[in-house]
Amino acid sequence: MNLKPPAGNCRGFFFLLKSKMPVAKSEKPISGRLRLVYYLWSAEGPFRISDRLHRALVQRSVALPQFAATKQKILEAVIRTLTREAHTLSARGLMYSFDADGLLDVGSKTEGLIPLPRFRASETNVIDVEPKIRARRIREENTWKPTKPMLDLIWSDVDPQRPRGPRLPLLRPSKSP
Repeated sequence: MNLKPPAGNCRGFFFLLKSKMPVAKSEKPISGRLRLVYYLWSAEGPFRISDRLHRALVQRSVALPQFAATKQKILEAVIRTLTREAHTLSARGLMYSFDADGLLDVGSKTEGLIPLPRFRASETNVIDVEPKIRARRIREENTWKPTKPMLDLIWSDVDPQRPRGPRLPLLRPSKSP
């Protein structure tokens, strides 16, 4: 077999050799895997929100009549796998608004974030801080900070090494009266 590259510019030239030696299977690193889990924190306590229900809520294809015309605390937990035994948990608190029918009000979250163009004279040295103030106000109204006991409870629910047993209850849409 001739293993010499052709004459001239050989950038990108490589050989594919079939080896008859067995190759040992190596474990693929599993770092970087992310998992999102949502919880609703109501007066009755925390409820797990399934991925399917959360997707349906955002698409407004399912209603939660028990939360009609209210704002509810949602905890978004991000579990990142570092190694097979090590995981990290980061979480943020969000406020979800429900309309009178119990559908998620997605318009209220975005309407204040869209900056409206303003036309001002170019020679003014005035900086418009209203968009930053508006964004800060929306962030304060629609986010909250989870406490350490909340995070501990979430971790006990999602910990891969936890003993098999009861988990936090799953949120289910109730029938409207």
